[in-house]
Amino acid sequence: MRSIILAACAAFFVSGTAVAQTDQLDGAWRGAYISDNGVDINTFDVTFDQSGTTLNGTVLEVNIMGDSKTLFLTSTLAGKREGARVRFTKTYDGSGGVSHSVAYEGMIDATGRRIVGTYDAGGSGGEFEIAR
Repeated sequence: MRSIILAACAAFFVSGTAVAQTDQLDGAWRGAYISDNGVDINTFDVTFDQSGTTLNGTVLEVNIMGDSKTLFLTSTLAGKREGARVRFTKTYDGSGGVSHSVAYEGMIDATGRRIVGTYDAGGSGGEFEIAR
């Protein structure tokens, strides 16, 4: 894994404040992704809303693929949490002309403060890390 790059991106955005471990993913997280070819590297903000095993939420990220007049891309997410496994689909809302979906699958670490995994954007993909 390109952990060093992802860790550097996540470390840049994660505050040093201690957060108690929780079973719920609710709340604000910061993340980073890198494409398999190493070309696309970006950071994003995620807000999770967990109800039982169901995940919903929103994502805000710097625009690196849409209309250059749009600074940020927004999307919604829907998925499931099964123990430490997290799966969700992020669907862009059309901002900046971007409206495709991306499937994410990852594992929550033992602290409950970090999710690491892979994403698939339908033919292209890579790795991601989300932390709080």
